[in-house]
Amino acid sequence: RSNYNTIMNNKVSGQRFGIYVTASEGNKLSENAANMNSNHGIILENCINNSLENNTANANGRYGIHIVYSTGNDLFGNTADSNMDYGIFFDSSLNNRIVNNTAVNNTRGIFLQRSSESEILNNLALNNNYGIRLFSGMNCNISGNEVSNCNASGISLLNSANCTISENPLSNNSLGIDLGLSNNTAILNNRLLEGGRGISLRDSSYNLVSNNLALSNRYGYYISRSQWTTLINNTASTSVNHGIVLVN
Repeated sequence: RSNYNTIMNNKVSGQRFGIYVTASEGNKLSENAANMNSNHGIILENCINNSLENNTANANGRYGIHIVYSTGNDLFGNTADSNMDYGIFFDSSLNNRIVNNTAVNNTRGIFLQRSSESEILNNLALNNNYGIRLFSGMNCNISGNEVSNCNASGISLLNSANCTISENPLSNNSLGIDLGLSNNTAILNNRLLEGGRGISLRDSSYNLVSNNLALSNRYGYYISRSQWTTLINNTASTSVNHGIVLVN
């Protein structure tokens, strides 16, 4: 166990893992370049209260930044570009803050799996298949993120609950905001431009969709096999097909 260390301004490439931190607490990783490694650029495993600031993790063989079985870690201002799979991937991690990061040209931009009680704020996710995706998570806040040009979805929740998705500008995504098997989530004050479906809910219940703006999408709001949804004070304009659709 190595605690309260500073790892700063290093360049690591051509390794299996660029920077690997395990079972450690209170370390600070800043301004490192972990690029072109065969597996992951930076990995934190079983760690508590570490911070990653202004690092680059680009063109790695699997993940740019991987946080697994860790709690209370902060990611600020990092860049994950052109990684083969995930740009930034949290797995089985709680109470993390992901703020002002950039995830571009990855298969999955920012992905949280079994990771709850986290904040995902003011990030940039461009040209990924999935921009920001939460799987089996609860009580997360996804706000102020810019997400564009994603082939699968911009912001998506699957099997998740009790989250807030607010004030995100999204454009040119196949699905702007997509909920599947997700409940008790508030989708508020988002801007959705020129996509396939602006907001899509599938097999989901007790969700609130309010004060969103959907412009020039194929469908503005598409609700399928979902119960007890509240749509209030939303705008759908210049949709190719329909503004609001409810189907089985």
